[in-house]
Amino acid sequence: YQRRVHGIWSCCRMWKVVLLILAVDLAFAVNCNTFGHCNTCAGQGSWLASCRWCPRENGCHATGSMFNPCHASENIIDKTKCIPEPTPPNTFSLAVANEMLLYANAAYQDDPSTGFLPTTFTMVGKPFSFPLPHNQSSFAYIGHDLSQKRVVLAYRGTTAFLQLVDEFLNSGGFQWPGIAAGALVNNYFVGAAAGLANLLYVPFATALSQCVGCEVWITGHSLGGAMAAISAFDLVHTGKIPSSTHVKVYTFGQPRTGNFLWATLYDQLIPDTYRIVNAGDFVPHVPTCAIDGTRATCVPNDAPMTRGCCAPSNATSPTYSSYHHGTEVHFPSGEYTASGIMCGYRICTGLPKNEDWSCSDRYIGALSYTDHSGYWNALTTGFCGGATPLVHSTASEEAAPNALSGLWLGLVQQVNDLVGRFV
Repeated sequence: YQRRVHGIWSCCRMWKVVLLILAVDLAFAVNCNTFGHCNTCAGQGSWLASCRWCPRENGCHATGSMFNPCHASENIIDKTKCIPEPTPPNTFSLAVANEMLLYANAAYQDDPSTGFLPTTFTMVGKPFSFPLPHNQSSFAYIGHDLSQKRVVLAYRGTTAFLQLVDEFLNSGGFQWPGIAAGALVNNYFVGAAAGLANLLYVPFATALSQCVGCEVWITGHSLGGAMAAISAFDLVHTGKIPSSTHVKVYTFGQPRTGNFLWATLYDQLIPDTYRIVNAGDFVPHVPTCAIDGTRATCVPNDAPMTRGCCAPSNATSPTYSSYHHGTEVHFPSGEYTASGIMCGYRICTGLPKNEDWSCSDRYIGALSYTDHSGYWNALTTGFCGGATPLVHSTASEEAAPNALSGLWLGLVQQVNDLVGRFV
């Protein structure tokens, strides 16, 4: 009996040691999924070995992860073996993103001029509040910068948790008037836009008349990003912005705004649109999209246990399904600067279009509320803190990801390491 008890106790002590080792490894291991480029992923220390880059889906994985669709021979664990990534055919500018961020942040001030606006910026008319559903309200302002030849329209984002709940619960589709049947926009955002037209059109026309030949910049954070997109679509579709005027729309942490058909029409009207997404910011993933469980629209021959990706919904279906417009620009947390500023980024032009699986959609299960405010860390210094962006290059600095999202994502990856195959 004593030998049996001693054996059980020894076994328990052994498992305690194993669990302690696992806990220490989990606490200090690099989160492979937080890297967005081969050069920053390959060779990073992780559970028992190194992170490896899967070129088939442009994703970084822990050793043995069952989320990894690549075979052993396909994985890249030596950064010198990384294949140079082609330059995407796009017009994204980090310099423009830096300036748009200042305009978006100023919309949170009752007097935007007290924010980080350039001294050459002039307000046109007064900032205006407009009603939201359920007796809520939001805020926007219009102005121009004659020296930079731009007219700016910026929207305030979500300021209360109730607004987020409403955006999610009121996610049915509303037919956008005057365009193809089945092009639907989220009910909540249409309700907000309904009270906006009379406040927006006159000062916007004034700004255009005062800034002849200027570009139009439209921006917003969170809810403000959705309102920026809706306003841009409306102003271009109705001809209130001349066809000869170049329109740039950059948003930060924007929720899904319409369905696949509306997104397709939007992209045709305003191709210079970029949705900037910080790491695991959860807001860009609501309302939820329809899932293609077969992943036929994202990565073929995928590994088991990997969730599906967002699928284009049938435009004639009576069931509304949200889908992003515009090109995502994703800043993974493993490529922050040492001071926690968004830096390295991926321009997400893979499949599915506008819902590229290799970007923030990979973070499902590890989304973070605090990442939704992380954009503001770049306000005073700009993205990368003034350093060269870590795009197609080796990361020289890194910061720990958000504690909550990082712990969960690390746990998922470590469990997969234990039960998965070593590749």
